[in-house]
Parts: sequence; structure tokens; C-alpha cells
Amino acid sequence: MKNFGSTRFAILFTVCFAICNALVAQRIGVNTQEVETLIQEWNFANNSRNTESFRNVYGDKLLFYTQNISERKAIQLKQQLFKLKPNFEQRIITPITYTPYTSGLIKCDFTKEVYETSRWKKYPSYLLVSYEDKRYQIVGESDNATDRVLKFSLDIGEPMTFENIADADTLHADSQSISKMSSSVLDSMKSLLQADRVSSMFSDVSAMGVVMVPKSYVYILIGILTLGGLMIFAADSAQSKKRARLPGGAMIQTQDEAEQVVRDFKMQSVFEDFVVTLFDPLYFRYKRPKAERVYAGKIAGDEPTPDFIFEFTQKDVHAQFAVKCQYYKHVAKNEVHLFPADVVRGFRQFEQEKEMDVYYILGFGGAPDDPKELFFLPAKAIEDEYVTKGELRRYSKSGMFYYSNKTRRIH
Repeated sequence: MKNFGSTRFAILFTVCFAICNALVAQRIGVNTQEVETLIQEWNFANNSRNTESFRNVYGDKLLFYTQNISERKAIQLKQQLFKLKPNFEQRIITPITYTPYTSGLIKCDFTKEVYETSRWKKYPSYLLVSYEDKRYQIVGESDNATDRVLKFSLDIGEPMTFENIADADTLHADSQSISKMSSSVLDSMKSLLQADRVSSMFSDVSAMGVVMVPKSYVYILIGILTLGGLMIFAADSAQSKKRARLPGGAMIQTQDEAEQVVRDFKMQSVFEDFVVTLFDPLYFRYKRPKAERVYAGKIAGDEPTPDFIFEFTQKDVHAQFAVKCQYYKHVAKNEVHLFPADVVRGFRQFEQEKEMDVYYILGFGGAPDDPKELFFLPAKAIEDEYVTKGELRRYSKSGMFYYSNKTRRIH
């Protein structure tokens, strides 16, 4: 009896493996020429601000930078971006990689360059393409940086191999063939095996090499998978509730929180670009100390890192310093929270290790690219994570930055 039970398990495992292997082995057809034309129109829509082109390439619903939104909402967000950055341009600078997934979606990976204020920036990006109503359409758009910051991972199934085809209808046909193949395997399993003896179970083998099992075993398999799915769903639901509850018991809206993070990131990015324009490029050169970006005043890394390192050169005079930018939507009233205490200490440590002065450039009110108030203060002057409005007044700034040979400081 013990061996008989072990054999049953082996048969059940073999059936699962055979079905999965047969499904995974299927190749799917993708008309890469049509998909590439779709992406080219998407690129044109971004550069021309053409709403009709966006409507033509977008599906009714999109996974848009980690958010599930409607086509109309996605186009509105695009229009807001163009208004915020009137000089916005983009271009695709790498070949497109196409990867179909078992969910039916095609992930199209590429690197795009975006022109922001004064220079081009590279963003590894992707689009999700679906084939519906006999045409391809974009149902997802994002980039790796946004996904990483929001700790988002795609859940679109497993990758599949594909062959390039001329007729997009083959994509749908191949998907149907997979479903029919799976059904035929199950039908064969129902009809060929009725006996309870182990010998007869092994004797009935299909032409595809799939071991057939009794109908009851199929139901057991389905029951196990269903139970496992319910357990995973329950655990995930409990974890989601735990994450969404604040210490005081209040609930937070994860979608609103994600939207706020994206908005803050955009504001900080625009403010950083504005800060760069205040340094004369004839004398100042800048670079980012790390590849990681700083999002909404939060450091993307283990240690606090300035946004820029500037180098000043004029004849025989050379100087180097670091800058941390921070924009606040509203004008400061009494007290301003700069950064958490550990971040402030981190900048102090950065100054000591690099032997380089760190400066805070703070913008308040107005717009990120035209703040109502601007302050420029050395990190050494701040010992706490808070600073009063009175203390800030002495560091008020207007106009371009310059380097004084007399004081050997930036003003």
C-alpha cells in the first residue's frame, strides 16, 4: 500500500509536469513589424503632443507607471507633463526587445533618452502590448527607475519563446491551440483510465507521451492548486492590510500614496534642473555622485548622497563642492523640516570623508522651475533636522551663483 501511494504521487507529478511542459514548449507568433510601428506612433505622440495618436495606440485601460488607470487619465497625465516641461522631447536609442508572456502580453524593452531643460537623460523603459480586436495596442507603460522607487514588480506570467510572423491573427490562433491541446490531454485522461490497478495506469500512454490518470486524480490536483491559491491569497491579503495600516490605526490609500510619490519625484526633478541653470556652464561643470536618483527628498541608497558635485574652473582657480536640492510646495512660515537627523549626520560624514563642502539649495512656493523663495546655505551651518524661518533669512539667494576668489566660497 505504501508503494502504491508513492506511485500515485509519481503519476500525479508526471501528469502535472507533462501538461506544463507541453504548454511551455509552445511557440507564439508575434508580428514585430506591426508592434514596432505601434511604438513609433507612441514615440511620435510624445514628441508632437498629439492626443489622437495617443488614443490610437493606447488601450481602454493601462498599467501606467504602476497605476491601473483609464486611457483618458493617461492622456491627461501626459498633457500635464508637457505643460510642466514645454521643451520635452524623447527618442528611442536602442533596439526593441520583444518578450511574450503567458498572460498574453508582449513586453517591449528599450532605452529612451528624454530631453529635460538642458540635456538628454537615459531611461531604460518598457511598454506592454496586447493583441485585441485584430490589432495591437499599448496596455502598459513605465520605466525601470519608477518601478524600482515604488517597489513595483510586474505580474504578467512567464516568458515564452516566439517566432516573428507576418499575420497578427496567428498570435490569437496559437493561444487557442494551446487551450485546445490542454483540453485534449484532459479528455484523454478521462476516457482512457478507469481501472484502479497500478499496472493498467502505466499501460495507457498517449501518443504524446503523457501518462493518463483517473478523473478523480485530476480533481485532487485541481483541489490542491485551488487550496494553495486560496492560502496565498489570504496571506497576501493579510500582509496588504498590515502594510496599509498606520500605527495609530488609520488606513492609507496605497494608490494615492503612489501618485504622491510620482508627483514629488517630478517636482524634485524639475527643481534640480532649475538649480543647474543657476550655475554658469562656462565655469561650472557638474555630475551626479551616484547613478541612483534622489526621490522626493529621500535618499535612494544606504548613505545620504548629494544630488550634484560641481567643479569650478577659472584660469588657475579650481574648486569643488556638493549640492543637495530640496523643493517645498508652500512658502515656509515658522519652522522647516530639512532632512531626518541621520541624513543630516550623513552629509556631515560625507564632507569629512570627501573633504568637500556640502550646500543645501532650498526652494519654496511658486513652481519647481521658478520658486518664490530660494535659499543657499552650507550644511555646516545646520546642526539639527529643523531650521527656523529666521535662520533661513540670512541665506536668501537670488540670481546666478558665482565663486569668490577672496572668500573661496560659493555665493
